[in-house]
Amino acid sequence: MELVTPSLGLIFWTTLVFLVLVFLLKKFVWKQVISQIKDRQEGIEEALQKAQQARDQVENLEEEHRALKIELQEERKSLLVEARATAANIIEESKEKSQSMATALIEDAKAKIDSDRVALKSEVEKYVLDTSLLVAEKIIRKQLKSDQDHKKFINLALEEMSQGSNSPK
Repeated sequence: MELVTPSLGLIFWTTLVFLVLVFLLKKFVWKQVISQIKDRQEGIEEALQKAQQARDQVENLEEEHRALKIELQEERKSLLVEARATAANIIEESKEKSQSMATALIEDAKAKIDSDRVALKSEVEKYVLDTSLLVAEKIIRKQLKSDQDHKKFINLALEEMSQGSNSPK
């Protein structure tokens, strides 16, 4: 038990050494330790403030990013709507233009067909008239064999012509 219960001299010297050690630590070391702890605490607080500022900046940037993203989506939507409207207008204009071109081509074709029909009709009439005159000439030559028959025929034709020009049309 002697080891567990110290003697009075041991207590005295232990206390004295402890107090001298405390005094020396307070005089020479304590100020430096406290100043380093204070510097360390200030450094930690400053780092926490910087971290909070960085966190705030990140949140602000995220908000700006979200707002910009929404704005860009709305702009994209409006551009798509505008592009669709422009495409529809271009398609409509193209349809109208092609329709008017088709109509113009049809009208030109009809006019050409009409003019060709008139020309062909005139040509056919001329051909029929020429052919009829040729046939009539051959028939008359066959029927009018003598000069006297020719003269009678000519006089008859002249009389009919003079009567035809006197009669009202």
